[in-house]
Amino acid sequence: MNGKSIVVIKNGRKYQIVNINLSDIDDDFAKSITKVFSRIIFDYAKGLNVRASIPFHIIVEEAHRYIQNDNDRFLLGYNIFERIAKEGRKYGVILGIITQRPVELSDTVISQCSNFLIFRINHPVDVEYIRKMVPNISDEIVEKQKNFPDGGITFSGGEPTLQAKELIPLFESLREAGIHICLDTNGGVWNEYVEKLLTLTDLPLLDIKQFNTEKHRALTERSNEPTLKMAAWLEEHNRPFWMRYVLVPGYSDAEEDIRALGEALGGYKCIERVEILPYHRLGVHKYEAMGLEYKLADVKENTHEQLERAEALFKEYFDNVIVN
Repeated sequence: MNGKSIVVIKNGRKYQIVNINLSDIDDDFAKSITKVFSRIIFDYAKGLNVRASIPFHIIVEEAHRYIQNDNDRFLLGYNIFERIAKEGRKYGVILGIITQRPVELSDTVISQCSNFLIFRINHPVDVEYIRKMVPNISDEIVEKQKNFPDGGITFSGGEPTLQAKELIPLFESLREAGIHICLDTNGGVWNEYVEKLLTLTDLPLLDIKQFNTEKHRALTERSNEPTLKMAAWLEEHNRPFWMRYVLVPGYSDAEEDIRALGEALGGYKCIERVEILPYHRLGVHKYEAMGLEYKLADVKENTHEQLERAEALFKEYFDNVIVN
């Protein structure tokens, strides 16, 4: 076992990255070590005077070695990873898992995951597991992931364009290496560095929360002017992109708003695809951790009828529309 610690200072704040390498240790010992370290971190976070005042991100590579779908509780009396998956967000402890064999992972841990990054998987058992595991995933996506090309990176967030200046050298290096770059952004930031970043991006994913300016401000407390400016810039500079629309019941699902968006952007030749993103409540814990009011607490998730109606409306204006 060996480890390495890196301290990063940004905007006057100190962040520490600790990498513990267990690749040369027997699975049983590695499993025990991982559980003990995770228990220490979780107990420390729970004991803080101010809840979630120190965030911890535990990223487990080759997670099928440590977070298995079994009843192994001999060491701690319970499965620490299941505890973190269920309760960690309240204390600022976030669990990230990376695996090539999702079918071997704890069902409890998987059920608490709010975001999935799916790489190329071809084993039929794992493919079927992904189909059942990921909410609202389409058969098209399941089949496409079997043939994902090599060399692609997606930058998401948060909002990656907040670090546009720092990302430019990295994007330039990736392009030199022939690696496809995807940028997931809400378009809320616009400056010379963002413009440069877009010229280095192979495929922007532009999230539009609402086309109506007043309703967008009510929903996000921000103007949608930078977002629409980015869409116009991409069209003007012949940069293909995907448009993503979050369908929030009562806030962005009105027919008049969708039609207004379609009439304004339906003629854009650079919009290769429109993705309708169903509303979910998986980010509520972030507001709780920051002590902020979640203003959509009473909003329920979309019904199938709402999604089908929105899909039909978008298809009147755009050729390629899917519900993600």
